[in-house]
Amino acid sequence: MRCFCADAVQRLTRRCTQCTEAHRASIQRIVSPLTKEVSYRAQVRVKGRSCESATFPNRKEAEAWAASIETAIREGWHFPHAAAKRTSFDALAKDYAEAALVAFGEVQRAARTLQLNGWSKQFAGKSVAEITADAVSKARDACGTEAFARAGSPSRSKSAG
Repeated sequence: MRCFCADAVQRLTRRCTQCTEAHRASIQRIVSPLTKEVSYRAQVRVKGRSCESATFPNRKEAEAWAASIETAIREGWHFPHAAAKRTSFDALAKDYAEAALVAFGEVQRAARTLQLNGWSKQFAGKSVAEITADAVSKARDACGTEAFARAGSPSRSKSAG
Protein backbone atom coordinates (compact mmCIF):
# COMPACT_ATOMS: atom_id res chain seq x y z
CA MET A 1 0.00 0.00 0.00
CA ARG A 2 1.41 3.38 -0.99
CA CYS A 3 1.24 6.38 1.30
CA PHE A 4 -0.14 9.76 0.30
CA CYS A 5 2.65 11.98 -1.02
CA ALA A 6 2.81 15.76 -1.14
CA ASP A 7 3.55 15.41 -4.89
CA ALA A 8 -0.05 14.33 -5.45
CA VAL A 9 -1.37 17.78 -4.51
CA GLN A 10 -0.72 20.65 -6.88
CA ARG A 11 -1.65 24.19 -5.93
CA LEU A 12 -3.27 26.09 -8.79
CA THR A 13 -3.85 29.67 -7.67
CA ARG A 14 -5.27 32.09 -10.21
CA ARG A 15 -4.73 35.82 -10.34
CA CYS A 16 -7.51 38.16 -11.40
CA THR A 17 -6.82 39.86 -14.74
CA GLN A 18 -9.21 42.73 -14.06
CA CYS A 19 -7.74 43.91 -10.75
CA THR A 20 -4.37 43.99 -9.01
CA GLU A 21 -5.23 41.70 -6.11
CA ALA A 22 -5.10 37.91 -6.05
CA HIS A 23 -8.26 35.93 -5.53
CA ARG A 24 -8.68 34.68 -2.00
CA ALA A 25 -9.53 31.21 -3.25
CA SER A 26 -7.03 28.55 -4.18
CA ILE A 27 -7.86 25.39 -6.07
CA GLN A 28 -5.80 22.28 -5.39
CA ARG A 29 -5.70 19.33 -7.77
CA ILE A 30 -5.65 16.11 -5.74
CA VAL A 31 -4.71 12.79 -7.31
CA SER A 32 -5.46 9.67 -5.29
CA PRO A 33 -2.33 7.51 -5.09
CA LEU A 34 -4.43 4.33 -5.00
CA THR A 35 -7.17 4.91 -7.59
CA LYS A 36 -5.52 7.73 -9.59
CA GLU A 37 -8.83 9.62 -9.48
CA VAL A 38 -8.59 13.39 -9.64
CA SER A 39 -10.56 15.72 -7.38
CA TYR A 40 -10.29 19.43 -6.64
CA ARG A 41 -10.26 21.17 -3.28
CA ALA A 42 -11.29 24.82 -3.15
CA GLN A 43 -10.13 26.93 -0.20
CA VAL A 44 -11.31 30.46 0.50
CA ARG A 45 -9.28 32.47 3.00
CA VAL A 46 -10.27 35.87 4.31
CA LYS A 47 -8.32 37.72 6.96
CA GLY A 48 -10.12 37.61 10.31
CA ARG A 49 -12.28 34.61 9.38
CA SER A 50 -11.79 30.87 9.43
CA CYS A 51 -10.79 29.09 6.22
CA GLU A 52 -13.67 27.61 4.21
CA SER A 53 -12.94 24.56 2.05
CA ALA A 54 -14.78 21.90 0.05
CA THR A 55 -13.80 19.10 -2.34
CA PHE A 56 -15.37 18.60 -5.77
CA PRO A 57 -15.08 16.02 -8.57
CA ASN A 58 -14.24 18.64 -11.22
CA ARG A 59 -12.47 21.98 -11.34
CA LYS A 60 -15.45 23.89 -12.74
CA GLU A 61 -17.59 23.09 -9.68
CA ALA A 62 -14.74 24.01 -7.33
CA GLU A 63 -14.24 27.38 -9.04
CA ALA A 64 -17.99 28.10 -9.01
CA TRP A 65 -18.25 27.28 -5.28
CA ALA A 66 -15.19 29.39 -4.43
CA ALA A 67 -16.56 32.34 -6.44
CA SER A 68 -19.95 32.09 -4.70
CA ILE A 69 -18.34 31.99 -1.24
CA GLU A 70 -16.06 34.93 -2.11
CA THR A 71 -19.06 36.94 -3.32
CA ALA A 72 -21.08 36.08 -0.24
CA ILE A 73 -18.25 37.16 2.07
CA ARG A 74 -17.55 40.35 0.12
CA GLU A 75 -21.25 41.35 0.10
CA GLY A 76 -21.84 40.34 3.72
CA TRP A 77 -24.15 37.34 3.22
CA HIS A 78 -21.85 34.64 4.57
CA PHE A 79 -22.41 34.14 8.31
CA PRO A 80 -21.46 30.58 9.30
CA HIS A 81 -21.48 31.52 12.99
CA ALA A 82 -24.68 33.57 12.97
CA ALA A 83 -26.63 30.90 14.88
CA ALA A 84 -24.00 30.92 17.63
CA LYS A 85 -24.36 34.69 17.93
CA ARG A 86 -28.14 34.40 18.25
CA THR A 87 -28.13 31.53 20.79
CA SER A 88 -27.55 32.42 24.42
CA PHE A 89 -25.83 30.03 26.79
CA ASP A 90 -28.84 30.26 29.10
CA ALA A 91 -31.17 29.00 26.33
CA LEU A 92 -28.73 26.23 25.46
CA ALA A 93 -28.50 25.12 29.10
CA LYS A 94 -32.30 25.20 29.44
CA ASP A 95 -32.70 23.03 26.31
CA TYR A 96 -30.08 20.58 27.63
CA ALA A 97 -31.82 20.38 31.01
CA GLU A 98 -35.18 19.67 29.37
CA ALA A 99 -33.93 17.20 26.77
CA ALA A 100 -30.89 15.36 28.13
CA LEU A 101 -31.16 15.42 31.92
CA VAL A 102 -34.41 13.48 31.81
CA ALA A 103 -32.47 10.32 30.88
CA PHE A 104 -30.43 10.33 34.13
CA GLY A 105 -31.36 8.96 37.52
CA GLU A 106 -32.38 11.30 40.32
CA VAL A 107 -28.92 11.53 41.94
CA GLN A 108 -27.06 12.11 38.66
CA ARG A 109 -29.70 14.57 37.48
CA ALA A 110 -29.30 16.59 40.68
CA ALA A 111 -25.49 16.63 40.37
CA ARG A 112 -25.57 17.62 36.71
CA THR A 113 -28.20 20.29 37.36
CA LEU A 114 -25.95 21.75 40.05
CA GLN A 115 -23.00 21.83 37.63
CA LEU A 116 -25.16 23.28 34.85
CA ASN A 117 -26.39 26.03 37.17
CA GLY A 118 -22.78 26.88 38.03
CA TRP A 119 -21.83 27.18 34.37
CA SER A 120 -24.99 29.18 33.68
CA LYS A 121 -24.02 31.60 36.44
CA GLN A 122 -20.54 32.01 34.90
CA PHE A 123 -21.85 32.59 31.37
CA ALA A 124 -25.08 34.45 32.16
CA GLY A 125 -26.10 36.79 29.37
CA LYS A 126 -23.42 35.60 26.91
CA SER A 127 -24.04 34.16 23.47
CA VAL A 128 -22.45 30.84 22.52
CA ALA A 129 -20.15 32.69 20.08
CA GLU A 130 -18.73 34.78 22.94
CA ILE A 131 -17.67 31.74 24.95
CA THR A 132 -14.04 31.01 24.10
CA ALA A 133 -11.63 28.40 25.44
CA ASP A 134 -10.04 31.14 27.56
CA ALA A 135 -13.44 32.08 29.04
CA VAL A 136 -14.12 28.41 29.87
CA SER A 137 -10.72 28.11 31.60
CA LYS A 138 -11.35 31.21 33.68
CA ALA A 139 -14.85 30.01 34.61
CA ARG A 140 -13.48 26.58 35.55
CA ASP A 141 -10.84 28.18 37.78
CA ALA A 142 -13.49 30.40 39.38
CA CYS A 143 -15.67 27.35 40.08
CA GLY A 144 -12.69 25.58 41.66
CA THR A 145 -12.14 28.36 44.19
CA GLU A 146 -15.83 28.83 45.03
CA ALA A 147 -17.37 27.49 48.23
CA PHE A 148 -19.56 24.45 47.73
CA ALA A 149 -22.21 22.65 49.76
CA ARG A 150 -23.25 19.03 49.70
CA ALA A 151 -26.80 18.05 50.38
CA GLY A 152 -27.29 17.83 54.15
CA SER A 153 -23.95 19.35 55.15
CA PRO A 154 -22.93 22.93 55.94
CA SER A 155 -21.18 24.97 53.26
CA ARG A 156 -17.37 25.02 53.44
CA SER A 157 -14.63 26.29 51.27
CA LYS A 158 -12.26 23.93 49.43
CA SER A 159 -9.28 25.79 50.88
CA ALA A 160 -10.56 25.39 54.44
CA GLY A 161 -9.75 22.08 55.77
